[in-house]
Amino acid sequence: MILSHRFSFPSARLLTNELSALTGVRWGITTDPSVAARGRGRLIRFGNSEPVYVGSREIPSDCNSVEFIQLCSHKLRFSRLLIEEGFYTPLFRATGKPYNFPALIRTTLTGTGGQGIIKISNEEEFDRIFRPREFYWTEYVPTTSEYRVHILGGNILKVFKKLPPGGEEGPMPIRNSRNGYNFSLRPLENHDFSVLKDTIGKLTEVLKGKFYGLDIGWDAEKKAYIIFEANSAPGLNSVTSKEYAEFIANELRS
Repeated sequence: MILSHRFSFPSARLLTNELSALTGVRWGITTDPSVAARGRGRLIRFGNSEPVYVGSREIPSDCNSVEFIQLCSHKLRFSRLLIEEGFYTPLFRATGKPYNFPALIRTTLTGTGGQGIIKISNEEEFDRIFRPREFYWTEYVPTTSEYRVHILGGNILKVFKKLPPGGEEGPMPIRNSRNGYNFSLRPLENHDFSVLKDTIGKLTEVLKGKFYGLDIGWDAEKKAYIIFEANSAPGLNSVTSKEYAEFIANELRS
């Protein structure tokens, strides 16, 4: 059974169909832990960390753990862990104010698709909007480009560059599908991703997820990738869902 988060259900359905075709076993899909419990077989979590019980026994999940999914879904915990481990990632603050502007206010740290992000241009605007200990703020990092990277077993599967609608970007772009950005495949063999590969290699030693999508940006000034977030249920298409299914099937056999 695949236990999906409700926002990730379309991608989870693609994955379910591919896994069924690949293994010759009919896989079910649900967003309800009680339904997953009735499956009584292998459990794959796709962004859903809710516990699944059969009687008093909690069913363990293959591939991504409850702890990993919860880490990905809470940006504050994710950020603190990466900062402790020396990675370049946004620092979320619940008090104080930025020394420099522009900046970003976050009204939620569990939203998706850029939900709850407010762009702030000056101190007056910040004082008017920010609510200490309820909202968070981060410095605005001007990245020249952003990417979605699919990671399977610690290895880079695909790299997609986020491209704006119409080909032009305004000031302080928030690059996500909610704002009309498209994901354009960047073949690994045609691009030099040596810095990215090194970053992913180090990150794999810290994150324990078997598969996930990583949102990153290139900071040209620092010549480094800033890690925005990891998604334990990334959006899939017909190609990536098949490759995810192949990876999961191999994990189940091992």
